[in-house]
Formats: sequence, C-alpha cells, structure tokens
Amino acid sequence: MIKRTQQEYLHSEENLNRIIALGKRNRKGINNSFYGKQHTKATKEKIGATNKAKMKKMWQNPEFRERMLKMGKTRMNKLNSDPNFQKKRLEGIRKPETRQKMSKAHLGNKYNLGRKHTQNQKEKIGLKSKELWKTKRDMMMQSRTEDWKRKISESHKGKKGFWKGRKFSEGHKRNLSESRKKLYAEGKLIPFMLGKHCSEEHKRNLSENKKGHKLSFQTKTKMSLSRKILWRNPEYRERQIRNILKAQHRKPNKPETFIDSVLQTHYPNEWKLNVKGDTIINGRIPDWTNCNGQKKCINHNGTYWHLGSLLRELHKKGLYLDKTEITKEFVEELERKPYEELGFKVLFIWEDELKDQNKILDKIKDFSEVI
Repeated sequence: MIKRTQQEYLHSEENLNRIIALGKRNRKGINNSFYGKQHTKATKEKIGATNKAKMKKMWQNPEFRERMLKMGKTRMNKLNSDPNFQKKRLEGIRKPETRQKMSKAHLGNKYNLGRKHTQNQKEKIGLKSKELWKTKRDMMMQSRTEDWKRKISESHKGKKGFWKGRKFSEGHKRNLSESRKKLYAEGKLIPFMLGKHCSEEHKRNLSENKKGHKLSFQTKTKMSLSRKILWRNPEYRERQIRNILKAQHRKPNKPETFIDSVLQTHYPNEWKLNVKGDTIINGRIPDWTNCNGQKKCINHNGTYWHLGSLLRELHKKGLYLDKTEITKEFVEELERKPYEELGFKVLFIWEDELKDQNKILDKIKDFSEVI
C-alpha cells in the first residue's frame, strides 16, 4: 500500500478553482444529482442506526450535552417570545393536513411505551407548567377564539367520551386514594378551595343556575340506592355520622343534663356523656357509655320523638301499625336490637320518668347490678 504525505493530500490551485466553481453552480431541481431519488428503507435504517450510535456516544460527554441543551433553550426562548411565531405555530398545528401528518408520524412509535416519569421529573414538569401558566396565560387564552371553541365543540358532537362507561378497578382506586393522602400529608397537594370563599356574585349565579332544576325519578332512585349501599359499610357510616354531629355542634339538652348530674353524683367516673358521638355502636349513638369496660349504655327517650314520630317513620317504610301498638316496650325492643347484636345491654330512661328521681335511681341501680 502506497503511503502519501500530508503535502500530497493538499489540492492544487487548479483543483481548488474547480471545486469553488462547482460549489457556486446552481444545485436546485434537476441540477441536483440526488433529484428524484430516495433512500431505500434498508439505507434509512442504517443511517438512523449510525446517527443514533454517534449521538449516544457524544451525549455521554457532559460538555456536549450542556452545550446542546443550552442552544435548544436559547432558541426556544427566542421563538416563544415572538407572538407571531406562536400564532403561526398554532395555526399550523390546527390545519387538518398538519394534524393528519402528525398522526401518521406517531403511528407505531413505541419509544415511550411503558416508560414512567420519575418523581423528580414530575415535580420539574409541574413547576414548569405553573410558570408557563403564570407568564403566558393571557396569550394562551387569547388563542382560544370563539371560532376555535365552536370547531372543537362540533368535532366532539356525536362521539362517545373516552371515559364514558369505563370504571377504575378497586386496586386502582385504592392506589389513587393512598397517593393523594400521602401528597396531602406532605403538603405537596393543597385543596383547591382551601381558604377561598365564593363571591356574592358567584353565589348568586350558582343559585340562579339551580333554580327550576329538578332531578328525574330515575336519578333520584339511583342516588338513593348508591347511598344505601354505601351506608352498609360500617367505616363509611361511622365517618358520616361523626361529620354530621361535628357540623351540628351538639350540646346536651335539659333532660340529658339532669340525668348526667344524677349519674355523676351517685356513680362518679362510671358513665360518660356521649352527645358528640365519640362512641358509635353498630351505627347507633348511645347517650351514655360505661367507662369501666362493661358493655352497657344508657339512652334517654323523648315521648314525642320516640313514640309519636316513630309511627310516621314506620308508615313511610310500609309498616302500617295502629297508634295503640306503638308502646314503650315495643320501641325499646326495636331500639335494643342493634346493641344486642354486639353484646351490649341498654337501659332506657323515658321523659315522663324524670319527675321521680328516686325511680330513676332505682332503675340505674338495678341496671348496674346486672352482669
């Protein structure tokens, strides 16, 4: 093999002039030697694989990577600051031909299939999105013209929604719930309306929108059934009862205050008033619970609420009983069942018994002696 010196590799003056002349000639259209020709699929794959390998190797160099990222950011910042560029970009994206080309280009692309962002990447994306929304919100909102909104609306008419008829699995629901609870606990996720209040105008608009709006019988039935199913869950039932009692800011009434004074006088540190619902037994809230570990509780029953209104409640449920059948013994037997299911004993003190304090003390004494 003949080795050439560096001097022999240099072009002569004649060759240089010929190269310059060739470079200045018109290479557009048919004057281009590659005009009308295309790479084969195999050639394209080879070129792509070669470029990919080269870029991968170059990307491992921190200086090269930093320089390329800086160039990309500088170019994009310059373009994003130009309103005309943004307008042209949006107009170009919305063209049917452009959208069709983009759709075809993405077909079969499995580059991001199965990949997931790391927590650090998610936080960066979130911060960047918030920053963009703060700085370019006006420009983004201006691009949503009435004509654009109308076109979007018409394009969705008659189409089935992506999530319509779909439901999350129980495992997915549980994962979503746990992840949101964790984010709330860490302070990374804050409720949207926390510390905010609707303006009077907004409240008035909400009220006007709801006026005259009536739910259909079918919707009411579905809501009723879903609530009944939820109410069977003991955890949900207790949570809802506690929330209701907390919102009511309940305090003991006069009869309850009187009975509590009798209990604390004759049986100190044995009975605890449970008006706020600290203890819930099988969906029921006893008025007093035993503090010594015994499965016992005491309830005060008003004559109106536990005798008069019970008849109406039974009628609503389809149990048509005569007024004479609704006795104290009948009510006590009915209200005792939920407690007895969990092994609790109940003492009922009626409103008309409060006139005789000795009678109340005798009842409590007999009840305390029961094992």
